[in-house]
Amino acid sequence: MIEKHLNMIRKLSWIFTKRHPHMEFDDLYSEACVAYLEGEPLYNPSSKASESTFLWMYIEGHLQNYTSKWENDRQHYINTPIDILADHITDPSINPERSIILKEEWEELMEQLSPEATAICHITLMDQSIFLELNTPKLCRGKIKDAMRQDGWAWKPIWDGFREIKAALR
Repeated sequence: MIEKHLNMIRKLSWIFTKRHPHMEFDDLYSEACVAYLEGEPLYNPSSKASESTFLWMYIEGHLQNYTSKWENDRQHYINTPIDILADHITDPSINPERSIILKEEWEELMEQLSPEATAICHITLMDQSIFLELNTPKLCRGKIKDAMRQDGWAWKPIWDGFREIKAALR
């Protein structure tokens, strides 16, 4: 009976897409469909609420929990202090003055980047053994993209972040 409520599911998905522009409609729509399938058997016809009202509230609650978890996971990367990331790029074998200059340049670069680009830097530097050991930039970007997608990131912010980093480094 999901066909009967597809317009409602679609509408809720669009509402949440507008509230959370960094998330993709398709991801939210999939979550809304899952919530519908979970909520449909829970509806009690003898209750005062109509089926569509019950399902609306159930799906909306599910999407609120999903987006809240996604935002919290996203903040984990975005809120990483710049100096922690800077510590990962300094090399103790170079002279101290050059090390300080590099750290300052790094901090200036990170302050100019969007939260998405900062998150990409965070993922790359915090897991250097995974990403920086790869022999081609394309392969490295693919691995970073896969890691971010597993954490619930949408495609557009990931690729926008890569483009921004490339432009900043030119």
